Amino acid sequence: MRDLPLTPDQFLDLTLCVGANGQFTGWSGMDWQTLSRYQAIDEPGNPTEDVTLYLADGWPVAVYVFDTGHTLIEGALLNALWACCWA
Repeated sequence: MRDLPLTPDQFLDLTLCVGANGQFTGWSGMDWQTLSRYQAIDEPGNPTEDVTLYLADGWPVAVYVFDTGHTLIEGALLNALWACCWA
């Protein structure tokens, strides 16, 4: 699901949360197979950059900025991965 009714301000708040609590990993941060496990939300409105927010169970866990790379909250990703595998 790529559409979630977020306002541009809500989307920005969530991406800033990932930026403040995550680590920039560049292009090698995650592969497409891992990213496919999470809900992807594209930036609403008329974005100036191509930004995608990734959620795990409704919580922000990663941000991808086109031509820049990934920022990840690794602890949240690991928790989501373990919950998926052991559910």
